[in-house]
Amino acid sequence: MLFFGCAGSTGSLRFQLSRAASCPLQAAGTPIVDKAVENEVESSGEVRSECRPFESFVIGETHRSTVRELPLETILAFAELTGDRNPVHTDPEFARRTHHRGLVAHGLLLNALLAGMAYEYGIMGRNILALEHSDADYLGPVRPGDRIYGKTRILSLDPDAGRRCGRVHWEVRMYRIRRDGSEQLVVRAHWRTLVFKQAFLPAWSGRSKSAAGPPEAPRAD
Repeated sequence: MLFFGCAGSTGSLRFQLSRAASCPLQAAGTPIVDKAVENEVESSGEVRSECRPFESFVIGETHRSTVRELPLETILAFAELTGDRNPVHTDPEFARRTHHRGLVAHGLLLNALLAGMAYEYGIMGRNILALEHSDADYLGPVRPGDRIYGKTRILSLDPDAGRRCGRVHWEVRMYRIRRDGSEQLVVRAHWRTLVFKQAFLPAWSGRSKSAAGPPEAPRAD
């Protein structure tokens, strides 16, 4: 069973998650210790078909996603999906009268897109047992039609998190490409995940199981 708690502050949102498992989650409030970054690896735009086990990750490893455009339709669909129909995201006339001077994307939509970008290049997927912690600072608006990309870097690795999995601390960033070609950092986040080790990586055929109902979650014990 998963237990969620949430506490927010202006410009940031923090989530805590805990689960009884053989990979015990770090207690809330325990400081994250960052190790020195070394041996940076760039993998820009590379799409991987296989999720990687914990043993394959390297501190300092960095991945950059492909650039994509954020259409208005995606923002409106996210508003409908979540029920967050704040007019600053959905009503152009209202949004023009705010300090944003136009529609802006939901901060949580941007965070979700970052997760999708991480899945795109194969570092997050069926190899993830749980998201322990997530915090994000939203540093600038993203508007319909903006071009964005994500960048993910491994800050620390803890192989002793449990028998079946290790703990990975990620720094995740989103950049917006301005019309003049310059880039603006718009989201800076830190994620802490439990990643399956090679011997316990769940098998998956690659075919959707939705027709037969939702797949059974992997056991941690």
